[in-house]
Amino acid sequence: MKFFFRAFFVFIFLLLTFQIITDSFLKPFPRFDLLNTYLEEKKQIIYLGDSVIFSGANNDTDHSSISEMTEKMNNGITIGDYSSPAYNPILYEGIMDYLSRQSYKPEAVILPVNLRSFSPLWKDNPMFQFEKEKFYFTSQIPLLYHFYKPLAVMRAINANTISWDSYYGIPVYYGEKQVGTMKDFDNEKKFASSTEAKIREKYIVSYLFNLKQDDRSLLALERTLDIATHSGIKVYLYITPLDHEKGEDYFGKDFTTQIQKNAKIVCDMVKEKGFQCLDLSSRLPHKNFSTPDYPVEHLDQSGRTYVAEQVTKTFLKRR
Repeated sequence: MKFFFRAFFVFIFLLLTFQIITDSFLKPFPRFDLLNTYLEEKKQIIYLGDSVIFSGANNDTDHSSISEMTEKMNNGITIGDYSSPAYNPILYEGIMDYLSRQSYKPEAVILPVNLRSFSPLWKDNPMFQFEKEKFYFTSQIPLLYHFYKPLAVMRAINANTISWDSYYGIPVYYGEKQVGTMKDFDNEKKFASSTEAKIREKYIVSYLFNLKQDDRSLLALERTLDIATHSGIKVYLYITPLDHEKGEDYFGKDFTTQIQKNAKIVCDMVKEKGFQCLDLSSRLPHKNFSTPDYPVEHLDQSGRTYVAEQVTKTFLKRR
């Protein structure tokens, strides 16, 4: 019996060792290493964000990202760009939690808030839940990083927090009126081609909801600011510009009114937490957006330059 237990524990030890070595070699989450590299290099500022930060227009002569433009405008300030497609306030909470527990903490985090990230199209999309990233960022025991996949397979952790069935059943609102479910508004076959009616539907689901104070993304953003306060990290928060003129083509001034209403809810909460909130949501004209048929917030060279200038003027020149 003693031999059996010894053999069993040796087997488990070797299995765990093999998992750690294999996981370290394969580097299943290279962006985690990127953030650690920024901390090792003692970057003063971490610039979070989604694809708006680095996406541009075909006719740009300068393809620099917003973070690169910001760093160029502020000689002597080092900035680490940690943006990626579909990053959102729920993931920001995990990132801030991780930063707060490191021996070196950045002086500040630049935190763009995209109003579309509060829509079910983004917030509740199963592809944008970032379960692995959240697991890495919030694990208190570093050794656990190497066991995400086995734990997910054994269902010891929830690697699929939102199912497609539940996602497609989520109601879609135009203001307070329900106008369908996500199955009606996120249908690849239906939206493979664009018409004026389909584009209008995409603007509804992307922007024309009433943001509630108990929205889970807004609450995550609130907790993010609390973590930053307790850890002494400054937060430079702004609301991403969006193509309000194009929205007004479909909905008139009601579109901008709704956008400003949602932006105010975000900024009111941010100010209550003691941080400044820069609302750029309605600042740029249609010509600055590299918008295809369906709405995105990607900016051309001039638009990205404007955002970098406003971030510099509002936050970095007052450091």
